[in-house]
Amino acid sequence: MGRTLPGAARATVMTGLKGSTTYDIKLYASSAGQNTQPLFAVVTTEAVPQLGPIAVSESSPDNFTLSWGTVAGHFDGFVIRVGDPEQLFDTLEFTPSGEVRNITVTGLVDATDYDIELYGISHGRRTPSVLAHAVTGTM
Repeated sequence: MGRTLPGAARATVMTGLKGSTTYDIKLYASSAGQNTQPLFAVVTTEAVPQLGPIAVSESSPDNFTLSWGTVAGHFDGFVIRVGDPEQLFDTLEFTPSGEVRNITVTGLVDATDYDIELYGISHGRRTPSVLAHAVTGTM
């Protein structure tokens, strides 16, 4: 892949690259049909952000704890949505920071099924969702 830049350019952003891939960069200038000696660099792109599975623990009549891992990549934050499949109750949404890997969801209804959706935000982009199911305990 080649790119021609104007002479005043001092930076450029390369898009469409693959994650966790090493690229060899060669930069040279052209003037009056002559090329300068090239400069070389080797760079590796970041890993594609990927979430691990969600685990549900410590379920009680009105709360449960969610834990998740990350397989690869940097995360700015996460979005977690918790709602009952029949949509009888409002869907809850949480936005923990990128360092957080567990959260206790409170204010739930006893003996109720809940669907859980988790996705990450990395460099302003959304990762694919990871889904789980949980049931609160009975009183």
